[in-house]
Amino acid sequence: MNRSDMSAAERIQHRREHAVDPESFLLDAGIVQSTDEKTELAFDPTFIDQVLNEFARLDREGVDQELLAELFEVDEDDVERADKPYLAYKIIFTVRSWSSEEALTLDLATHVALRSTTDGWMDVPARQRYSILRSLRLFHEECPSCSARLAIGDEPVQSCCHDRQVLTLDCTGCGRRFAELSTEKGSEITVESGS
Repeated sequence: MNRSDMSAAERIQHRREHAVDPESFLLDAGIVQSTDEKTELAFDPTFIDQVLNEFARLDREGVDQELLAELFEVDEDDVERADKPYLAYKIIFTVRSWSSEEALTLDLATHVALRSTTDGWMDVPARQRYSILRSLRLFHEECPSCSARLAIGDEPVQSCCHDRQVLTLDCTGCGRRFAELSTEKGSEITVESGS
């Protein structure tokens, strides 16, 4: 059932019934694997190739609003660019934000790769898919645009999307921004913070 056709109570119930443990889900699907030290996770090489190929296509052709609607399981009419000073889309009644066009493109490229790699991706609740995609950006060591190293900025800066301090994940080559990390005391480190 499309989320556009579900009541708020039905959406909450669906999230409860279909939520996954992200690490277990990604390991079981072969998306990530343990590193040699067994203390960290890294992308499976085949999967990262799929993501990079899809990123190149979307970067060339432009973000497809239909693909964004698919990610959130809504009708295309329920997706509209939000009137914000940063990149955001209104999905039904919720505004989702990204730190840059490249961050959105990377999320959608990863979504397409996950959809084609595992049968279970589209069963994961849309809100959790959004969260998993944001977190997976941190697994990238190289910029998908120019292959230079990605680095977390060591100086807090103002977020594009909120009036709070953040650290950034930027390309050391082309300067593209792929993530913003909350540095607020008492909060978990998260990528972006869309409502």
